[in-house]
Amino acid sequence: MHRHVVMPDYLHIALTPGVTTMLEKAVQPIKGGSSSKIGKRPGMRFPVWNAGFTERQIRDQRDFDSHANYIEQNPVKAELAEKADEYPYGWAIGKFALDP
Repeated sequence: MHRHVVMPDYLHIALTPGVTTMLEKAVQPIKGGSSSKIGKRPGMRFPVWNAGFTERQIRDQRDFDSHANYIEQNPVKAELAEKADEYPYGWAIGKFALDP
């Protein structure tokens, strides 16, 4: 996982699956594990996630930087934080270990 932000109604994540791992298999434990925990909260209903996901292939460093900035600024754009590093559910806060 390179970047992520958990928003109130969706998740943005930039990840590179392993050489022998299909993207669907990489996303499955994220959706499955989180829906199990989220579903145990009072008032939550299943399904937690929509079926499927949207895939974007990163072409180069410039493209990666653009997507990383989009993910980082999502909570600011949604007015959930004044600055990205103040939002507690994203990589910009600096408390999550990420892959280079």
